[in-house]
Amino acid sequence: RRGAVRLFFEDSLSTERIDTLRQFPKKILEQPGDFLKEQRNPDEMNFRELKAYIESLKRTGGDPHKIDDLRAILHFKLSLPCISLILVLIGVSLTVRVGRSGMAKVFGLGLLIGFMYYFFLHLGLGLGRSCALHPVVGAWLGNIVFFPLSIAYFFKITKLE
Repeated sequence: RRGAVRLFFEDSLSTERIDTLRQFPKKILEQPGDFLKEQRNPDEMNFRELKAYIESLKRTGGDPHKIDDLRAILHFKLSLPCISLILVLIGVSLTVRVGRSGMAKVFGLGLLIGFMYYFFLHLGLGLGRSCALHPVVGAWLGNIVFFPLSIAYFFKITKLE
């Protein structure tokens, strides 16, 4: 009650106007104890905690770049389980036709593909966190690139048999 609204601008230290309020125009959802909570690293939060933290930042007018950064991390947490499926498809496709080339060649090729996949996953995450790509697209970039390739290679190999 009996508060004031002050507008601060990035390019100046002064306020443009000050309005006196009889009652705050919006209901404040945060409690005083929420500000005393120790902030955890987003990598240490589970999906629900990170989503709630992002929603809290949106409600309180947090930095949009930080929100996009956290959204990229949130969607990366969703994209992680897909890695297993894609790597299994690639691995099965590689081992179906070992032939005369031997296991060493297949192992080396699998390792190369795995590193390329890891590179695309983290390249996309970095681009999403820096807002060079939409956070969702960045978080899923590795899967977007490698899932169609793994499916295509799997069906190509199984048709040959």
